[in-house]
Parts: sequence; C-alpha cells; structure tokens
Amino acid sequence: MKVRKVSEEFRKNESYWSVMDSLISLIITQLNSNPTECTELLNEISIEANITPGLMALVAATMEDKLDCINKDVLESQEVIELVVRMITFGPSFRKDQKLITETNRWISDQSFAYTVNMIEGSDHELCDIIRKRGINILFNILNTRNGGTESIDKIVRLVLLSYANIQNQVSKGRIRHFENSEIHKCKNRMLQCLLLVAHFVANSQEVELEVKTELTEYFLDQLLEHNDQTSVRHLLEWCSAVLMAGTCMTHNSSAPAGSLFTWMEKAATTRPGSVPSFIMIIVNLAKTPVVFTEGKEHRDFLDRAIIEITPWSMAQQYGLRVVSQIGFRKLWPIVEAYYPELIAKYQVLNSCMSRSLELSANDKTTTKLTEDFYQSVFDPFKHTTLQDIFIYFPRLCCLPLEEISSHETLRKYFFPVWLSNRLISAGLEPVFRHTEKSCIVL
Repeated sequence: MKVRKVSEEFRKNESYWSVMDSLISLIITQLNSNPTECTELLNEISIEANITPGLMALVAATMEDKLDCINKDVLESQEVIELVVRMITFGPSFRKDQKLITETNRWISDQSFAYTVNMIEGSDHELCDIIRKRGINILFNILNTRNGGTESIDKIVRLVLLSYANIQNQVSKGRIRHFENSEIHKCKNRMLQCLLLVAHFVANSQEVELEVKTELTEYFLDQLLEHNDQTSVRHLLEWCSAVLMAGTCMTHNSSAPAGSLFTWMEKAATTRPGSVPSFIMIIVNLAKTPVVFTEGKEHRDFLDRAIIEITPWSMAQQYGLRVVSQIGFRKLWPIVEAYYPELIAKYQVLNSCMSRSLELSANDKTTTKLTEDFYQSVFDPFKHTTLQDIFIYFPRLCCLPLEEISSHETLRKYFFPVWLSNRLISAGLEPVFRHTEKSCIVL
C-alpha cells in the first residue's frame, strides 16, 4: 500500500480522518499476528506525517491506548522502538504561513477564557509537542512493564540509541556541522530530553547492571568529546552524564565511575581541547555533591583531585576555557571550607589568585556573560530535575524556539510518569526564568 498516494488523493475528503483512524487502529490491533508488515505500515505512515502531522497524532494516541494489548516481544522489536523514537523526535518543518497560523493559535489559546473559541474548539498548536510526550510515555511504559529483567532494559536502551542514530542520519543527511535551531539541532534536543529521563531511570534502578550504566555513560561522554553540537545539546549531554554518574555511584556504592571522568578529560585535552569545559562542569557538579559518595574520604579524595586537575586550565590559551575553570574552582571552594578544613591551607593561595582574577575581569563583557549565565551560575543537575525544568524552563533559558517549549497543561494532561510524579509540582529553575524574563523586559 502506498500511504503517500492515498494521503494525497483523499486528504481533502471529509471522511479522510475517520478512515485513517480506523485504518491505524486496525493495523495496531494486528501487530501481534503480523508484526513485520504492520510495523512497516506504521513507519510509512509516520514518515508521511512530516507532511500531515495529524497522522502521527493518530498513531501515537492509538498506540498508547492499545499498548496493553501488544505482546512484549513486539514492543521490544527494533521496528516498534524506531517508531516510538520517531514520535519522540517528531517535528515537521513548517512554511512561514504555517508558522504564522501556529503562533496565532498559540496567542489565542494563551488568552484563555477571553475568547469563546478556546472553550468551544480549542487549538492544535501543541500537536507536535503532545506527540513527543506520548512517545516518551510509550517508551517508559515499555521499560516499566518489561518481564525480561535487566537484559530487557539493556536491549531496549540499545535499540533506542540505534534508532536515534538512524533517524539522526536521515535528518542530517550525513552532515556533521549544523546551525542553531536547525532541524538536526531540534531533533537532538528532543531526544536528549527523553534520554535525560532514561538516564534518571537507569541510574536509580537497582536492577540495572553496572555494565549497562557504564555503556550509556560512555555514549554521552563520546558525544561530548566530539564537540560538534550546539550549546543546549552540550548542556543536556553534561546533564545526562552527571545524573547517570551520580546515580551509578550511589546505587553501586562505588566512586570508580566518577573517577573515570579524569581519564576522559585527559583524552579530551589531547584530542578535542574545546570539549574540556564540558568535562570540567561534570566533575564540578559531582564534586560539590557529597551525597554522591558513600564515604567522606572518597569525596575528599575526589574533591582534592578535581581541584588539581581543573585549576591548570585557568591558564589555558582559550579564554572561555580559562573562565570555566575559574568558575569551577569558585564553586568547589565553599565545599572545601564547609567540609575539609585541612584542604584550606593547601589551596588558600590558589583561591586568592582565582578570586583576584575574576574580580579584575568583572567589567569585561565576555566574562560577565559567562559568569552570569544561568548554567554556570545557578544550575544544579540534581536539584533541577522536575518535568517543568526539563521541558519548559531549560529550553526557554537556552533560547530555543517556542515550538520546543512545552506548556504546563501539556505536562499535566499528557505526560505524567509515575516515577517522577512526586517531583512534578515544584520547579527549581522557575525563579531563574522569572528573573531572566524580567531582565529581558527591562532591557
């Protein structure tokens, strides 16, 4: 069956959507008996959804409703996982007139009860975001309902990464470098938001073996080492790495995973010096969180080595790298003063030099921009892990387009994983966003 031909010929027919709804329901109900043919049809429909987004909305909604009726081996197949990843990264390119209509709908919807149409008809400007949230829901339902134990989780995570790589190649068409807010940039950002939740799930699971966690961590660190991504994507990769490392250290009572970061930073120094700031940020975030380490001596040793490894970069040739190193040291110093007085005398001179250096460059616009950036100044990868932080405030603070920013209503209505339900109410980044928003208005 040629889905594109059928879609083009009958899309303007008044019975088109009801027929497609019935067809998609029929295909999904037959997944158990004919998995290969049915998943092929669903993937063909999902590709056509780049022209007609409503098709993917039907697939996502129907699949989520009928998920309990689909066999475990079918759900864990590469074809179904790839379909789910397509949902998670979904977002077609709109023409200027389509963007204008979407933004107009968004504005009307924001007026709430001021316009009757919001109560009678509603708006579909969040359709793509709802599809992405349904995709994440489906993925976590598959992860939570598996019966194969740790082997099943390992398999699902590997299939997710493989499917993401395939879709990434299709979107990028083999290109490595890309512009801010390009299609591949938005695709990576959407997927990494999901992978951040996966990292949280895997890191805090006692069932998942250390080997699986290490493999996923190496995937994130490899991406950072390549240093080809935009700022928001790098931040998300660092966030994923920190969450996964911290959870792994706590669940396995070992500081070895965190200690491996120094080897990665040495590798970055010799191959891609531009990626060193990312590894500095991960090390700093772990070092200033004592709860990650089971014993005080382990934390003291890690903190001591972190200072030794980070401070030489304060004299690096690259200006941004120097500032990040200085900021990292300044973040670690309060931990030294609070927990380890014996280290104060050892590094007091160094602290004076770092403080003086930052004070002298306080009037420099570039330094101010780096030091006052929310990611360098107030962001905490362990405190800011609510759904609002991940899908609303973080994208806004990274200046991503409006279509990449979820609404509170979407998160409440379509996206509510049980394992994050107790953290859904408060959003740690909200005060930062409000302050930034006021500053922007004043300017």
